Amino acid sequence: MGKQRFFFIGIICMLMGVLFPIDAAAKYLGNGRELADLMLLPESGSWWGETLLPYSKERAKQSNAVYTVATSERSRLPYVQSLGYAFLERYSITVKESFYFYDQSRVQHGASVGGELKVYKYSGFSDPEFHVKKRLTATQKEVYDLDLLFAYSPGIVVARKATTTNVGSEGRGGDQISFGIDFGNKFKKEQWKGNLSYKFFQKQKLEDPNRQEQITTSRHYTLAANIYVQVKIRHDFWNRWHFGLEYLDKEYSRSSRGGNASVVSRQRITLGVMPILLTKSARVNLFSKCNLLWTTPHKVSDSDGSKIHYSNLFAYQIEFGLSYIL
Repeated sequence: MGKQRFFFIGIICMLMGVLFPIDAAAKYLGNGRELADLMLLPESGSWWGETLLPYSKERAKQSNAVYTVATSERSRLPYVQSLGYAFLERYSITVKESFYFYDQSRVQHGASVGGELKVYKYSGFSDPEFHVKKRLTATQKEVYDLDLLFAYSPGIVVARKATTTNVGSEGRGGDQISFGIDFGNKFKKEQWKGNLSYKFFQKQKLEDPNRQEQITTSRHYTLAANIYVQVKIRHDFWNRWHFGLEYLDKEYSRSSRGGNASVVSRQRITLGVMPILLTKSARVNLFSKCNLLWTTPHKVSDSDGSKIHYSNLFAYQIEFGLSYIL
């Protein structure tokens, strides 16, 4: 019953983001800050929300020194709703819920391993996410910001390898906890943001395609460092262009399942453009994003050093969104 309550809270969050009037009195953001700012923290007592509709597609190739093991394609279309509240001058809490219209993966194994094509389809609600942020800088008037982050996502939704099922936490179906820090600086036209995070999963639940449930205890953790850069350029048609760069300097992951362990170490670069409308209003931003992502070749190996593969990943994402102060 406890986890079901969290699940319904996530659904309520999605409804509130749609039903709340966005023309309510806006709160002062402080020091000329905007909703598009990377290090946004509105005034204490403010409610804000974000509605996203992102479509993404990615292609990956796995091979060893001899042959191609598999190629895979994945396409996703979720509806994502967030609702946040700022309190006690330096704190904020955000609830996030997603509904996947579809999340489809096509995996084509190489001829050396049978050449079998497998298609996995997911749909439905993901696990809700709860984010807490504390601003560590002395006042909101400072241009340089430092935030302490904590997030928790309960493993409510079971991830299944079936045709019409729910996705769970990033398809993993387990509890997720993460800790991290954000730090950033804003200039007249440029701003940057850095992030260091540690994330781990536990209590993974899976169901195989023939509907015979298998419960597996799994541990997975990820260490990551990110840098984001945005430059805004005014234009007559768009109120503002934001050119963004995300560079994932390093990601190190380790997971264990059934006594076997695997390790992934990779780098990722993302280039994107984000035209923003209606930024003359302090209350509402209507934006779209177009991102291209490339991941460097990386190792996927077991703890004993066997089964080493290299994967090249190319992906793009088109996103439409609305952010607002309630």
